[in-house]
Formats: sequence, structure tokens, C-alpha cells
Amino acid sequence: MEPTAVTLAVLAGGEGRRLGCLKTRLELSGRGILLDLIDRLDWPGPTVLVGHPDHPNPAGAYRFDQVVFDVEAAQGPMAGVLSAIEVCKTDGICVVGVDMVHLRRIHLERLLRAAFQRTATVAMWTTCSAGRRRIQPLPCWISQAAFAGVREYYRVGGRSLRGLLGLPGSRELAAPLDWPVNVFDGINTLRELAAVKGRIGSG
Repeated sequence: MEPTAVTLAVLAGGEGRRLGCLKTRLELSGRGILLDLIDRLDWPGPTVLVGHPDHPNPAGAYRFDQVVFDVEAAQGPMAGVLSAIEVCKTDGICVVGVDMVHLRRIHLERLLRAAFQRTATVAMWTTCSAGRRRIQPLPCWISQAAFAGVREYYRVGGRSLRGLLGLPGSRELAAPLDWPVNVFDGINTLRELAAVKGRIGSG
């Protein structure tokens, strides 16, 4: 599956309560987090930003092909996913969080390749640490074939991204063991933000 046939959907509608500000207002290396993300991923296909209606034009939004907003406020990431699939015109969407500062394009391309090989309608990575297996809800692949199921899942109250793995044709994919342990991490607290800035500053 070629990235050009997949829409990159960036979820950026979270209010960032533990951070004290919207995540789209964060800066890394002196520039907005959206610019850092869009340059780092360098996505060749369509891009859509799912933002917060109270901050409709964050720094870096102009780099996206489309900007939409959560279908409902305070309903978590699933509301953003629903908004993204409603404007998708490609084979499907690859969903990431705006705060996934360790993510690279290769991680998304590997996800799409594995999903295609397994004919997955929905795909998420799983990791294993200290003998415990964990589903990583982001990044995830959602195909056009699953869109109707996603809408129904949301309609009946589904709000967990991991719950999408209950849809027909969904697949859990074992993440490569040589990937960095922090590749799936986001920024949710001031301590995590300070740690990320410290690593960037020391690099």
C-alpha cells in the first residue's frame, strides 16, 4: 500500500488539561509542534488536521490540506477519527497524535505494509514489555472498508480507539523489536514536555 493512497490524519483536538494548554500551542526547538510533526513525517499523500474549535488556526495548520474539528466536544480521540473519515477520499486513513514527537514516517510505512499484507481493515501495533503485552492505539490504520463500522461503533457509544479492533477484519500487529521504546509515547504532562525538550536540547 502506497502512502500516496492514504490520508494522514493528525488528532490535535485535545484540551491538554494536564499540560495547562492546547497541545497545538506547544513548541519544540523554537517552533510549533505541528510544523515539527509535518516536517518529520513528510507525508506524500493527503493530510488532514483535526483541531480544536476554540483554536481553529494553530501555528502550522496551513501545511495541511484540510482542517476539520471534532464532531463532538469532549468525546476523546474517537470524535476526531470520525471527523477525519468523513472527509477522506483515499483508501483509508493513518491516524497519529499531534504529540507523538518520536514518530517517524518509517513507522507509518511499516504499519501500512503490514496491514496490507494481513488485509487488515483496522490495524494497530502491539508491544511487549516486562512480559506484558500492550495494544498501542496510535498510530493506527483504518480502511474505507471499515468506515461504516467506525460510524456505528461511535453511534452506540464506542469511545476507545482500541475498541476498533473489535471490527471485522481488524488486526493486531507485533511492533518490531528493534524500535525505540518511546516511539509510541505522547506528551501529556509538563514533566513529559520538559523531558522531551531536554533530549532535543542535548541532541
